[in-house]
Amino acid sequence: MLEQIELIDKMEEYNDIQPDDLNMPLTKRNVIRLFSIYKDEVAKAGGRTETKVTPSYSIMPPSFSNEFHSSVETAALDNIEKFKDVNYFYEKIQLGLNSIKCDIDADRKGRRKRMLVMRYYENKTQQKTMETLAIEKSTYHDDMKMAITQFTYALGIHVKLKF
Repeated sequence: MLEQIELIDKMEEYNDIQPDDLNMPLTKRNVIRLFSIYKDEVAKAGGRTETKVTPSYSIMPPSFSNEFHSSVETAALDNIEKFKDVNYFYEKIQLGLNSIKCDIDADRKGRRKRMLVMRYYENKTQQKTMETLAIEKSTYHDDMKMAITQFTYALGIHVKLKF
């Protein structure tokens, strides 16, 4: 009996955060802000702002031209610094997207990832996202809440409810 209690206690350490644990409006704001900052950094660095999305709904890193507008050394150093910022946000977004999961349904995992990218990266409306994925409103809301929860928790940008 004591062994079962220890196992249950140990399992409690692995409980995932749930959407009801979060202040969802503030957490969504952080998702919007992250994608917005990333797009701004890509634009400042001279990359294409309409970054491509792969079939598995990962974002492709932006491409930059090597066109120099001033002295070669100054432009190269400036481009390196700008690229570091873009790459930093790109890697964070990829980490968040890769953290989206659904252990019991692989299709749902992919759908959650697609939903998040379509809504917050491609700026598709909720209606357009639901139509594209052929899902009902309740499914959209359940999956989107979980995608946002997992994405933000992995990055540490979630906002917990205060009790």
